[in-house]
Amino acid sequence: MVSTVLPRGPTGAALTTVDVPMVDVPMYEGDPMPAAAGHSTRPLVRSRRTAVTLVAAATVCSALTLTPGAGAAERTGASHSEKILFADDFSKGFDAQQTWLLGSSSTPEGKLAQGDGVITSNAQGITVVPTGRNPRTGRPAFAATSDQNASGFGGGTGDHLKWVAQPRVSSANGFPVPATGSWNCNANVTVKAEGVEDQPFGKAVSDPQSDPRLASATVITVDHASHTVANFSVTNHEVHAVYERLPVESGEYAAFHYSVPVFKRTAGQPVKLRIRYDQGGKRVSWLVNGKTVLSTDKIGTHAFDRKYLRIEHEGPDEQVTATSVQCGIATGNLLDGGGGANDRDKAGLVRLEDSPNFYYDPAKGAPAPQKFHDDKSLLSNRLWGQGVTLKVRSFSITTSD
Repeated sequence: MVSTVLPRGPTGAALTTVDVPMVDVPMYEGDPMPAAAGHSTRPLVRSRRTAVTLVAAATVCSALTLTPGAGAAERTGASHSEKILFADDFSKGFDAQQTWLLGSSSTPEGKLAQGDGVITSNAQGITVVPTGRNPRTGRPAFAATSDQNASGFGGGTGDHLKWVAQPRVSSANGFPVPATGSWNCNANVTVKAEGVEDQPFGKAVSDPQSDPRLASATVITVDHASHTVANFSVTNHEVHAVYERLPVESGEYAAFHYSVPVFKRTAGQPVKLRIRYDQGGKRVSWLVNGKTVLSTDKIGTHAFDRKYLRIEHEGPDEQVTATSVQCGIATGNLLDGGGGANDRDKAGLVRLEDSPNFYYDPAKGAPAPQKFHDDKSLLSNRLWGQGVTLKVRSFSITTSD
């Protein structure tokens, strides 16, 4: 069922949610996972990555009113000034009416209008848990999923996204990247994934607690003009820097998904994440707890070692500049991703999208096809009782001199 968030009242009471029972997520039984090759040329794409949902969500947002604490402000320090374009410490709860825009998601039983998340808040920020429940453990578990026959924008790769929220003030086109200084998306988060140890892929997953393909929380940034993405994906034991160029129907460029492990952590450990664009949008950097962990000034190209490449599509590299960037927070997975740098098995887990000529071997590139452990996208391999608890202490979008 849909979880409906009630805006916080003027008395300062804690945010509440409508009393909605969690839905049991069955432990689906499926056929043995087959492994088969993919195809050889690029299709007319109906695929989606997590960040693309920000585009669809933006179409339903035309007018907005900023609530206190969410407007622009400026802070001046000894060496630089910082302009706050958007900020929320959730001291007034989570306002889904005026401040935040929630994306929808689908389940086998129907649509979740506000996504696969139940939101509560207290003095430490917001907590988001899935709407489903693991029937064996009773713990929250993902209910949202998409099969290969999913209709609408994104097709089967809609399974990547479970819950997503973005500031309404930037939902149409984002905020421009300044010619000088930097544009920054900042989030202070705590993440715990559950049920990942019960993953159905056996030895194909060498470390379920670190593998971002199974379940993770994400800080998203996307530049829609260039279809480029820079994210953080947080698992129990690692933080991954995600770098993508999204495939679109009219694009004749290289599209791909990198996931680079950049920081070791323990489940429940808070991390401060920043994604920074500078040099007029020519460079993007990922920062964890104030330290730069990854950077590139070759946006749009295969900028990193192929051992970190999880998904590969056909096309030539094309260097681009980010001009206007959106930012949001989300939960989800990457089940169609291949094995990581430390995985012996490099096959993808689930072929989420069945369009021909779509996936290629990340190590070899086109025309070598990518192999998958599950070519049919069985429901039992998409939902097995896994889920993510995401806590957000604060979130902001800023520019700095």
